[in-house]
Amino acid sequence: MKSFKKSLLTILSFALIFSFCVSVFAACGAPEAETKQYTVSIGSYDNTKGTIAVDKETVDENGEVTVTVTAKDGYEIKAFFIGSSNLTQDFYTKNNMTTSKNYVSGTYKFKVNKDSTVRAEFQERGVNNSNDYMYTLTCEYDSVKGAVTVAPDRAKFAENEDVTLKIELNSNYVLSSILVNGVERVSEAKLAGNNYTYNLTFKIAQNSTVKVVMGYDVSKIYDVSVAQFDEAINRSEWALVDFWATDCNPCVNYTGPALKELVGKIGNVCIIKVELDSFNDTSSEAYQLKEKHRKSLGAPSSGIPFKVLFKNGKAVSYQSGAYGTVPSEKQSIMDWLKAQGVQF
Repeated sequence: MKSFKKSLLTILSFALIFSFCVSVFAACGAPEAETKQYTVSIGSYDNTKGTIAVDKETVDENGEVTVTVTAKDGYEIKAFFIGSSNLTQDFYTKNNMTTSKNYVSGTYKFKVNKDSTVRAEFQERGVNNSNDYMYTLTCEYDSVKGAVTVAPDRAKFAENEDVTLKIELNSNYVLSSILVNGVERVSEAKLAGNNYTYNLTFKIAQNSTVKVVMGYDVSKIYDVSVAQFDEAINRSEWALVDFWATDCNPCVNYTGPALKELVGKIGNVCIIKVELDSFNDTSSEAYQLKEKHRKSLGAPSSGIPFKVLFKNGKAVSYQSGAYGTVPSEKQSIMDWLKAQGVQF
């Protein structure tokens, strides 16, 4: 009996010691399991066509990484990889590219459970789902009067794709009209533009034709009174003065329109118009001014239209009458100016 009690006490002692050790171990804390970390690197790609970036390069196991892929102008995303896995279709789906037809940029999130390499391939835009890039754009304008550039600059466009026209006018011209498939859009461009540069963005929905009409800036033709005359002819080296009247048929129908069309072609010549009160009114100050210069140049006719060319404020040549059409009148004036040494 004594032996049994002794054995029982021994067992209880060991149990107490074990319990004490467990308590001490728990109080001190067990060593924590080591957290696994993985790297996310970017594989080789053509950085002239696009870029790829990750928001984290070192990630805890099952941590999330975001990859951003962006194609440069004129290119699109051809393929996307994580390691050897081609995830292009999943990339397209997650970025809604299959319906939006926008292969220019996108993001991709994934959980990391091993070291990973991400990579993207790029190609010229319009290759992916080429049937979606099916619409053409034709742009008509007069390159003498200005320039029109299209962005993006491609042969074909996707449905509902944004296209921007940049319109830059040469001096002495104004923007008169922008017809997109016959619909006038010039007011939209003028809202954010100025006298010489405009932008218009619209969506492609079919094969499209844009016609940009650039007019002549008639504000560059100066109507002056007799009192303003001397100051006007000294505004530039060359000044062309048109003496005219509203009841003069050639003045209104030929010389006037021809001068408007010449504004942009003879930009170094100041065009001045002096209106006579009437074709037959020989007593007005304007008529007397015209006669003064007619006689100084030895011109035989006293009729109108009568045009005088001034150089540095001095009358050097004249042209009287008008041809029967605007093109012939315009050519006649240009030939006359060239013969006097005007460069344009």
